[in-house]
Amino acid sequence: MREWTQSRHGDRHPESSGVPDECRAGKEDENKKAVRKAMQLLLIRNRSEQELRGRLLTGGFSEAAAEHAIDYVKSFGYLNDRRYAESYVMENCRKKSRRAMQLQLSGKGISPEIISRAIEEFGQADAGGIMKELLEKRYGEAHLMEEPEKRRAFAFLARKGFSAGEILHSINEYAKA
Repeated sequence: MREWTQSRHGDRHPESSGVPDECRAGKEDENKKAVRKAMQLLLIRNRSEQELRGRLLTGGFSEAAAEHAIDYVKSFGYLNDRRYAESYVMENCRKKSRRAMQLQLSGKGISPEIISRAIEEFGQADAGGIMKELLEKRYGEAHLMEEPEKRRAFAFLARKGFSAGEILHSINEYAKA
């Protein structure tokens, strides 16, 4: 019959598993280093789970150590994709379109349900108002725009993720005022 021991972090492993102690110690050491690296990365800035996993794997940690570190930081609430998405939307809702925020967050591995909930709760509904603010910030008060300036404004708003129809309407409204 095997006896089981439990480490400080709640990991259970058999006492006589046939694995040499130095191998087990090396794995635990890598796990500790991975947790330490994950904590350092999260101190720098908030990250999604996929981002953190990628950084740990490219940092030379094994997949098992990366998963251990992710489970550890999640257990303390340091890593939360929902909170990350809400924070991102609140920070960018006055600068980017809904579509641009959705693409950015999905690229970071956030689930579509979390993204749509965050945008509905914290995102701005008025794309026209956002574009007007962006145009005023970039070009000053509303004024009659020549064709080259309209093209530059169109490209500027397109890079923010707004649709062509919304942009044309917003530029025409801005140029009229």
